[in-house]
Amino acid sequence: MFGDGIIGKKPPAGAIITVSYIVTNGRLGNGSRNFSFVGILRDDTDTTITSGMSVLTTTQKSEMGDDIEDVSTIKYLAPRIYSSQYRAVTANDYTGIIPFVYPNVDSVTAYGGEELDPPEYGKVFISIKPKDGAFLSQITKDDISRKLKQYAIAGIKPEIIDLKYLYVEVDTTVYYN
Repeated sequence: MFGDGIIGKKPPAGAIITVSYIVTNGRLGNGSRNFSFVGILRDDTDTTITSGMSVLTTTQKSEMGDDIEDVSTIKYLAPRIYSSQYRAVTANDYTGIIPFVYPNVDSVTAYGGEELDPPEYGKVFISIKPKDGAFLSQITKDDISRKLKQYAIAGIKPEIIDLKYLYVEVDTTVYYN
């Protein structure tokens, strides 16, 4: 579906539209490190390039691949993104925007600094549980904070904190008849 010429560009009748996309194996692609080029490289004059190419090396294995987002996740996140209008004003806005800027999220919790004792006004504290792992690296936290700046208003400073896990060991006695 394309625009009407006023909002969005309406293609002329008979126009050829080329669409390209990447199909992956979702989570199965995570951990890939060694790649080989198997295609043919051509320049602007359609001449095949056979020399002067660099060897492809990877310094980090592939990560954050995921399966197709299911409908329940979309139903959960869409109203939150819409209600925030892509602005991070309240703590609840941050819980909706974080999965938008960092898709590798299992869960997000955010609360305002005014809820602390003593209160820390002007701050929103955010804890993020990634899908793969228990904690976010400092580099990832800095990247998320940088991306959040375009959504945050000037007087609020988001601060990403580590989760605190509570492991409960239950010692029970079960009686049954």
